[in-house]
Amino acid sequence: MTPPPDGHRRPALDEVLREPATPAALLDAVRARMSGARQREHRAPATTAALIRERLPTLAAQTIAEADRALAGMLVLPGTGARPYFVGDPPDWFANPVNDNEYLWILNRHGHWRNLLAAYSLTGERRYGAKVVQEVRDWIATVPRPPIEWDPEVARPTFRGISPWRLLETGIRMFESWPLILEHLVDSDLMTPELLAQYVTSLYEHGESLAEVSPVLFPDANHNMHIMQNFGLLTIATNLPELKMTEAWKAQAIRELERSARVQITDGGGQIEGCPHYHNVCLHYLSRAQLILNGSGERLSDEYADLVRRGLEYSVYAFRPFGTGVPWGDSDADLRAVTAAFHAGLAFGEWAPLQRLTALAGRDAARDECLKSVWRIPNLPIFLREFEHSSSPPAAPLPVLTWHRALGQVTLRTDWTRNALSLFFACHTPTSDSGHAHIDPMGFDFTALGRPLVVDPGRYCYRQDDDRRTFKTAAYHNTLMIDGADPYPYLASGRSGRPKVGDVVWVQDDAGLLAAEAYHRNYEPAIHRRAVALVDGAFLLVLDHVRDIDPERTLQIYYHVDSPDVAWDPDRRAAVTANLDVNVAIFASPDVRGTLLEGRVSDFLDVARPSTRLCLEDAAPPSGTTRFYAAVIVPFRATEAVPSLSDFALAHDGERIRCCFALNGRLYAFAWTETGITRAE
Repeated sequence: MTPPPDGHRRPALDEVLREPATPAALLDAVRARMSGARQREHRAPATTAALIRERLPTLAAQTIAEADRALAGMLVLPGTGARPYFVGDPPDWFANPVNDNEYLWILNRHGHWRNLLAAYSLTGERRYGAKVVQEVRDWIATVPRPPIEWDPEVARPTFRGISPWRLLETGIRMFESWPLILEHLVDSDLMTPELLAQYVTSLYEHGESLAEVSPVLFPDANHNMHIMQNFGLLTIATNLPELKMTEAWKAQAIRELERSARVQITDGGGQIEGCPHYHNVCLHYLSRAQLILNGSGERLSDEYADLVRRGLEYSVYAFRPFGTGVPWGDSDADLRAVTAAFHAGLAFGEWAPLQRLTALAGRDAARDECLKSVWRIPNLPIFLREFEHSSSPPAAPLPVLTWHRALGQVTLRTDWTRNALSLFFACHTPTSDSGHAHIDPMGFDFTALGRPLVVDPGRYCYRQDDDRRTFKTAAYHNTLMIDGADPYPYLASGRSGRPKVGDVVWVQDDAGLLAAEAYHRNYEPAIHRRAVALVDGAFLLVLDHVRDIDPERTLQIYYHVDSPDVAWDPDRRAAVTANLDVNVAIFASPDVRGTLLEGRVSDFLDVARPSTRLCLEDAAPPSGTTRFYAAVIVPFRATEAVPSLSDFALAHDGERIRCCFALNGRLYAFAWTETGITRAE
């Protein structure tokens, strides 16, 4: 890809400053201002580096190793298969050699500068800082800003297209990588007056783009990108008050961040796109907005702080008991919830969510996740001491069931220990227009005994290819299909056909029985109902009812098992894993046959591991227009005997579906109606 024509004249330094100043005078002023800020925050690169070398030697070694790799031009980017790839020296900022647009976008966020600059402060070796100086000069010289456009149809191809100046990257650069140039180099001779002048004028161009184009792209403030773009604008205005537009940009950024919080955080606390990953990203940056304002004593509104606190509760619920986020939609099985909770604690003094998440993730894992932001942590010794010997009492447990009505999501867990049975169940169609939802109405993610068992597969990639289609479509999720067709069509990486209505209709919290039901109309005239229940802290019951379906149509129910080692027993109608720690047995109701299919589970972008999908279908041609099915999903430890299930029976009794079976010799019987599940005689 070739760079756009340079139709935009770069401003001179005097054109962007509030008061005229020579480059040398500006550098003196910036150095003096930053010195005062470091003293107030008890945070400076030299003192942080000394503490890391002394108390966190593993982190220091890892940072330097990654910096050495970046020094050689070897980066791990989307599309490189999670392996280092040579990007050039300096990089080709417009290249896409791996056919993944995210490669270009992520490269132009300049995230690798963070390790280079950290290594410079850790070692004092000039080559690390000089590499960043080389690249920032090259980027400014070779990646001119496109002209600003106010017509959405004209602005969208550039500022939301495949460009280094996509507005999301413009914002992220401003709050992630570019501020660290001043943080680590401002007192070094690498930061010359001439370099600072280039840096400041480029920041001004970034600010113009964010201030002018973000309202064009997201007039309703209803996308995670709007938060990141305005946080970038706020960071420019806060870090460089010498710019002439500082006050106007700060006011605009605060106004838009406040509006984004009101628009995007639902009554139940979840961000409107319904993906735990993007939810946590939004809370992280909404919290950091307050954090950077703390230096000037400014406060965002009480409503804003309350919305962030509400969102943190969702973050906790959308976190698996053994310490990873639920990879629903375009999400990873990561610890971004910890990142969000940590920054909310720093910003608002709200530490209970981090305490809850630390109890689930483990103290070491949570601490290491927080230390990814080590150069931004004020009073670092106090933070480390608190993590090693907490002086705060643990937070009281939350209820074990919550229904996020606006998102059509229900989370159930038997308790708040790491070994709990946990279920994330969702149906809300039409979905958000963000493109991050997958085609999985009434799918779920089930974990138990400290292990993922029957799971959502994650996002894997954003590429416009078969991998993206595969991970988004229904056959890779724990859901039902008719005639092997998705409930609504996949169109492209971020686009699907418009789904028909579907939602969660009730939840139930009884002793020994946590349950929920949802329905959707995407296969009309056929209507699909599904109920899920955690029973006696021992197993998951899944009930499916499809009505008004033509007898000639075929039906498939998929269960995505997080194990490559699964056996299907046709006589017992059971799929059983053979893991070394924790296993799961899936028992299917009568009159179905099972087929095991290959699958993949992705915990992180561009990384996948083998799994197995169980597909259940009618064993014989059905008659009538109503069908009903059940599955009993039982977790058990590898040291325990494989569960046994017998006398499995289903019956449709007018308004009720009856389900009974004997599990390990104990008889269970249930009646499912439109209002709930009851135990039956």
